[in-house]
Amino acid sequence: MKVVNYQRLGIGTVGYHEEPPWIILALLAALRNENIHVQIFVGRGAYPRYAVARGVCGRCLRYLDSWLMTPEQCREFFALGMKTADIGIVEGVYTAEEGTESLGGLNLLARWLRLPRLVIVDASRYDRCQDLPLPEGAAGLFLDRVHDEKHYWTLRTDLELLYGIPVLGGLPELPQLRAQFFHFLPSGCLPRSWWANLGQQFARLWSKEEILRLARREPWHFSPPPADLTCTRRESQSTVRRIALAYDKAFNRYFCETLDALDKEGAKLVDFSPLHDECLPENTDIVYIGCGDVGSHLAQLANNHCMKAALRGHLAARRAIYAEGAGAAYLCQTIRTPCGTSYPMVGLLPATAVWNPEAPEPVPMECITSQESWLFPAGFRLRGYRTREWELTPLRPETNLATGASGGSSIVGCFHAVGSLIHINFAWQPVLLERFFSPSPPPKLNFDPWQTPAQNP
Repeated sequence: MKVVNYQRLGIGTVGYHEEPPWIILALLAALRNENIHVQIFVGRGAYPRYAVARGVCGRCLRYLDSWLMTPEQCREFFALGMKTADIGIVEGVYTAEEGTESLGGLNLLARWLRLPRLVIVDASRYDRCQDLPLPEGAAGLFLDRVHDEKHYWTLRTDLELLYGIPVLGGLPELPQLRAQFFHFLPSGCLPRSWWANLGQQFARLWSKEEILRLARREPWHFSPPPADLTCTRRESQSTVRRIALAYDKAFNRYFCETLDALDKEGAKLVDFSPLHDECLPENTDIVYIGCGDVGSHLAQLANNHCMKAALRGHLAARRAIYAEGAGAAYLCQTIRTPCGTSYPMVGLLPATAVWNPEAPEPVPMECITSQESWLFPAGFRLRGYRTREWELTPLRPETNLATGASGGSSIVGCFHAVGSLIHINFAWQPVLLERFFSPSPPPKLNFDPWQTPAQNP
């Protein structure tokens, strides 16, 4: 049996998501100030709302999920992400009682990876007359929104006496610093001075040595050892695919594991910008358009007629396109905003998209595809997280490839174009990853997909 000394922590709230996760950001900043390199793992397979906020660690976000992955997959992908990191932090949400893990929760991940379970407590809501709903085996607490140092030390004394576990640090309310976060966020990055200040504020109250002791408390025993995670490229060059990846301010949400898997399988990834470019990269086999924040770019996307024509020409040449979330909406005929304004989009998917910028976080979903497409086999059981920021309405029911339990289209397809509202990490879906490299032609349609049923004979 092999022993690996991965330093690791599980940190989360109990029963609710907090975005941005202030305590985790402050801990990242403080560790960065100490020149300790951290890899963040999001504990569910869905993009967090403020993904850019974790950028202080200088690494792409990686993902784990107890609902979508097996324990073996979880350990392998954790090991892959830890190759050049000093500490791995898995962030997520605990349930208070063992055995009642929510979909994609942190309890099972903590058990599979033997993570010390650290819990974030909102000090501004703490009531001494009510027990904290701590998960079983909690190893430490962090206090967010303490009024001042006196408040922190008072709460720390009370909680350590009541629960018998250490309080490892606290973060003051810092209204100005938190307001600056939202001021800088639209630029896509946060200044180093902001991170340094946040880390210094947290370091005034943290117990660094105790945190590091917990992180290395238990060596990770596993047998057999993970397989070689540096996947061998495909031997046959005939299967190498050239994938054009949409990447700009409008489309930038991708699973790092998916891009790694495509690269290791032999794909050539070339980025392009639907906002600024006039054509696709040369010799593109597949176009991959991810999710993103398109709200402030709708007019620019609608007016880039050259790119829209290039995408139509790509599909006309019987080449494949996969789009997800905002990317799927971009491929529709129109996008309608909450104020009723409609923007003409690419028009490859015979559907209209409605944008809901105030939508809650994505929800876990399982669906079964109703028919064959180049990416999904018919009858394929797909699990993932469905964005609620978008709703797609197909013009014909035949172009609806999958419907969620609550109704509404989750996947829409036409010819070689597929748009999904379910976030898919292809590294966790070997069947779909394989089809990326050998897409089969879709069945011939006996109707015009861009006409409504009433317009067809």
